[in-house]
Amino acid sequence: STALLLVDSATVKVLVDHGTVGFNSTFVAEVNGLYSTINEGNVRFYVDNGLIFCNELGEIESPQTLYHAFKRALVNCGLPDIRFHDLRHSYAVLCIDLGVPMKAISQSLGHSSTAITDLVYADSIRAKQQLSDMVSKAINGN
Repeated sequence: STALLLVDSATVKVLVDHGTVGFNSTFVAEVNGLYSTINEGNVRFYVDNGLIFCNELGEIESPQTLYHAFKRALVNCGLPDIRFHDLRHSYAVLCIDLGVPMKAISQSLGHSSTAITDLVYADSIRAKQQLSDMVSKAINGN
């Protein structure tokens, strides 16, 4: 069987320098080839740039790629066709429904103040209160 093992260039150098012990000739040839490629500057490694959505090298993924992946995921999961931005609003409304403090929601959305969050999601907050009132009335028979 074949396995892929990603190692940094320093490790490859050590394997090349000391690699014949315990490794078969195919492995040593592959490592030597990889080391040559690294020396020629043709190999790029994953770099953690702290991104949520990135490609296999840790670089920014193109918006088109993300868009198409999102649309495929919706279809594959049998979900309605929504805009990617709708996830942001869903997140905010769920946080409000769960009772997350408005300041925490505002910060996580990147709003400059809670006033902006209140303004944007005031309808959701009012709707939640109206629903709560309606359920209370139905339960209490009012």
